[in-house]
Amino acid sequence: MSMEDGKDEGQVPMNPPMDRPGEWRPGPGIRLLLDGLGAVAWGVFFIASPIAEVLFMGAVVWVPLLIWREWRRSRRPRFWPGLFLRVGIVTGLIMLAKVAPTKCEDQMRVGPLSAATLPLGRLAEEVDKDRVSIKVGEGKVREIMIRLPSTTPSVRQLIDAVEATARFKYVPRKCGNSMTVLWGAYPIWGIEIYPTEDPHVAESVK
Repeated sequence: MSMEDGKDEGQVPMNPPMDRPGEWRPGPGIRLLLDGLGAVAWGVFFIASPIAEVLFMGAVVWVPLLIWREWRRSRRPRFWPGLFLRVGIVTGLIMLAKVAPTKCEDQMRVGPLSAATLPLGRLAEEVDKDRVSIKVGEGKVREIMIRLPSTTPSVRQLIDAVEATARFKYVPRKCGNSMTVLWGAYPIWGIEIYPTEDPHVAESVK
């Protein structure tokens, strides 16, 4: 038996081949698809998780996990196209969630009102029972006609109609607990709409 034959028997190659017979490896298209699905999962996590309790306080858990996942991906081919895809998907989901009509102002409704077009003073009196406070005061401002899309508008439609017609502004006063990007926060003190010259408006935009 030759020395070469002796080397061949019972020895494990020092550098075994990466592609083993029968081993399936995803192609570039499949890998991008998997990257996209992973980005959707991360995007849902970011928009649906409470900001204070999970995204902020839980950052000690999810930030290292995210860094570790990206470090592992960086060792594979076509890392940068996948990275740009993931960032784009997550950013797009967050932007869509911010404008989605899923906030409490979009889901809450007032009414039924006596009419779809009302003087501001009368409107303030009718929506007061729905925890919506329009700080009208006295004077001709009460006579400004507000046109609404229906007699049971959403709070968002009410706010938009008042702000577009009169010099009033919605001042959010919400609880930060359980606030998410997708569902926002709940206005535990009710909905308050002030004249633009009111000090509350100046405080809200600081």
